[in-house]
Amino acid sequence: MGSHEDDDAVHKGRLRSIWTHTVDISRLQGQQQQGQAQQQQQHGRAYSPPGSPSKAFISSAAAQALLPGMRAPGGWCLLGRLDREVLCNALACAGASMADPLMSMVDTYFSGQLGTTALAALGSNGALFSVMYFLCFTALAVLCTQAMASANSRGDAEGVGRGFLQALAATAVVAVLLVTLLLLLPQQLLGFFQTNAEVMPYAKTYCMIRALSLPAALAMNVCQAAFRSLLDLSTPFAVVMAANAANYALDSLLMLRLGWGMAGCGIASVVSQYIGAGLFAAIIVRRRHQFGIPEALARAADRAEEAQQQQQQQQQQQSSSSCEAAAGKQQLCKLLRLQPPSSTVQRLLLLLANLEWRAFVGRFLGMSLRGLLILSTYSTASMVAARAGTASLAAHQVVQQQQQLQMSFAWSFLHVGQSMTANVFHAAPAAGGGPRAARRLATRIVRWAAVSCAVLAMLTYHNRQLLSGLFTRDAAVRQLVGGAVAPATIMLGLAWNNALEGCLLGADDQPFVVKVYPYAVAAALLQLGRAWLRGLGLPGVWWGLVGYYLVLLAGFGGRFFVFKGRI
Repeated sequence: MGSHEDDDAVHKGRLRSIWTHTVDISRLQGQQQQGQAQQQQQHGRAYSPPGSPSKAFISSAAAQALLPGMRAPGGWCLLGRLDREVLCNALACAGASMADPLMSMVDTYFSGQLGTTALAALGSNGALFSVMYFLCFTALAVLCTQAMASANSRGDAEGVGRGFLQALAATAVVAVLLVTLLLLLPQQLLGFFQTNAEVMPYAKTYCMIRALSLPAALAMNVCQAAFRSLLDLSTPFAVVMAANAANYALDSLLMLRLGWGMAGCGIASVVSQYIGAGLFAAIIVRRRHQFGIPEALARAADRAEEAQQQQQQQQQQQSSSSCEAAAGKQQLCKLLRLQPPSSTVQRLLLLLANLEWRAFVGRFLGMSLRGLLILSTYSTASMVAARAGTASLAAHQVVQQQQQLQMSFAWSFLHVGQSMTANVFHAAPAAGGGPRAARRLATRIVRWAAVSCAVLAMLTYHNRQLLSGLFTRDAAVRQLVGGAVAPATIMLGLAWNNALEGCLLGADDQPFVVKVYPYAVAAALLQLGRAWLRGLGLPGVWWGLVGYYLVLLAGFGGRFFVFKGRI
């Protein structure tokens, strides 16, 4: 009889301890939520419990302003707010996109002051770093924009932060791999681009120094994508222009005044890139709530604490040890729960450990394949042009340079189309978003892209003599350039396929976008092979690129206008 009473006492003691611990945990969670609410109110933001999207959260005033306009019917309205949004975003994005070609032109100018060898060294490195851009930079930017813009449209602060931090973590991994590769194998990589023995010492010096700029360059790339996803395109433009100004000043100082040669050029690139990355970091830290960083880290800690609680509860249910052991476990559990991950680094590691990395890597590889296909097309075009002779290769470079700025404006519609479409596509229909509203916005973007490309093509063709004279005075080269102007101008007029691609990416149609590229590359290679075998020269090369753009336009246009895919 006494043993039964003792068992009952032990059982009641366990129940009382569990109940007391549960009350303590509930009180602790209530105090934590109250503290978080007070902290959020100090920042002027409404608090929502962890795990639920904050309806008051709007990361971008521009994104919030887009939605009411989606209820209005489409059509042409030259003074409409949506048209101003599209054009202003395109101009700002084009300004940031043109900054990279301008930086390259500045480096080319100062390298040219040092002689032909230095200029050739810069050319080899330009080809090498272009490969990295097409394979890694664009893929990271597209994935970051998609994750953040879709979360921003849903009012999901945590999702915005998770998307941004995941892109930054992937950037760090890619940067380490690329820097290691360039520092260990610079001569082998440069040799792949036919760098001869005379040029190799200069090219190797510049390559190993500039490799140190890749972490900052990749970080700037992701930060630009992050700002675009929140429809803030003026900030990246200002930061990138500041970095360009620093690069110009440092090139002049280090290369010419101090006489550091190509080493000075590389150091100027490194310092200017880190200046840009530092400016982005300072702005993002100041506006961290807009990027959802505190919300994502806090939610990661909450999930870790919930997992600890569930694990300890399972252990309590399955435990058959003595009362003293059970009490010891409860006290340990209580201590663990009362000390959730408080360090920012701990929360960040918890967040990164729980992200969907398999899906991210799959999308990254898909976009990298797209970059590889693009790179193979333009590399083959340069090889065919080189086979036609030195003058033909020089003329090919002149044609590329004289329309590089115009193409940068056309390419900006890819980023504008993706960021704006994603912000509307994933928003609630009640707020003016959804697939139908996204289609109306995408139609506006595509129309303005088509008009802009047509105007740029006409202006480029009309000023063809002036543009070619800016890059060369060689009569033979200018004559070859004149023969390629017509197909190059047509290609520029077809460049609004970038807007179609961006809108499809904004609607989460990435698999289809990637599938179009093999067909476009095949069409280009067929024409380039024909130009090689029949000796069609530089015009044949550029007609091959026209075929490449035609297939892209047909594929993306068919998806958008005829089959209407996801939007």
